[in-house]
Amino acid sequence: MKFQITSLIFFIIVLLVACPSPAPPDPVTCEDGYHPCGPDSQECCLDTTSSDFTWVLDTIGLYGSDLFDATIISEDDIWVVGEIYIEDPDSLNGTGEAQYNAAHWNGSEWTYHVIYNLAPLRGVIAFGSNDVWFVNGIDVLHYDGSESVLVWRADAEQYGFYQITELWGTSPDNIYFAGKRGHIVHYNGTSFTHIPTNYDTDFRYITGTSDGEHVFIVGNPLYRLGENAVIHSIDDPLSWEKVAYPYSPNDSLSLPNVYSADVCGDELILPTREGIWRYNFMKLCSELVPASEIEYGEQLYRVTVVQSPNDIFFGGLTMEYIHYNGQSYNYTNDIRSNYSQLDGKGGDFRENTVIMVGSFNSWEGALVARGNR
Repeated sequence: MKFQITSLIFFIIVLLVACPSPAPPDPVTCEDGYHPCGPDSQECCLDTTSSDFTWVLDTIGLYGSDLFDATIISEDDIWVVGEIYIEDPDSLNGTGEAQYNAAHWNGSEWTYHVIYNLAPLRGVIAFGSNDVWFVNGIDVLHYDGSESVLVWRADAEQYGFYQITELWGTSPDNIYFAGKRGHIVHYNGTSFTHIPTNYDTDFRYITGTSDGEHVFIVGNPLYRLGENAVIHSIDDPLSWEKVAYPYSPNDSLSLPNVYSADVCGDELILPTREGIWRYNFMKLCSELVPASEIEYGEQLYRVTVVQSPNDIFFGGLTMEYIHYNGQSYNYTNDIRSNYSQLDGKGGDFRENTVIMVGSFNSWEGALVARGNR
């Protein structure tokens, strides 16, 4: 018996020496932004980014002040726009207040500006510190670092008033402007072209690919009857097609309320009450991340900014927000908890700086929330 046990042990040792376990495969090589994961490190998973933002809340202006949009050039070079009333006992208008329509953050303080005239500004985009564009509903304005000038004015008879409220572009030679009742205007660096559409909607958001080949405009009338729409142009400012939403009840293909969007690679990211709609415009297919899988995912979001597939910011109507870090959707309401009422209207996200703007406590003043991580 002892001999049999000794022989069995010897046999097992021989097997282990003669037939060693195969060496594990080398980890797969992943592209930037991904890392090896899964069994034997043979899959690629997104790297995660930080969702830990530290916020500074700046109240700007007196009662009636409100902000509608913002653009970040760098963390020390930020523009916010709207209507701003500042106490000024020496004001010439007899109200004891001075009026502005823009404010600039220089890294240490906010300075107030009048861009061309006192009309409240609705949108802003910057291609550099000396190349900032604004819209006030009728006018397209440009700031070169020292002065602002009128570049284009809408024909009131053709457009009506307050029709050009949104803007987006890839360069000073390729900018789109949009507004109420389906108006679109394109600037090619030389001339402005009015583009008629067949959509009776108020356009609320513009975004596109970095090369400008694909452009998307979101229509969602907030205060009147009209058509919800997401329209898509492919390398032709004069041609637009509606994007169908494949998740509506009863297969009606009607579009839900969409207030903002941004491009992530070949996908258009759109937050809705039903969840995060991801539309692949190259493959013409959609995926829905259900709201039930995201904390407070049924909320509507006014700001959507994609920096990378693992760094997406969604800003809410009352300045709550969700940040997608490549692995999870992280909800936070630490800004909203400071005020009884908030009305978030716009914002921007660049590198490690995020900004949201609007008003607080029923227009008691304007609010700028600046987050850094």
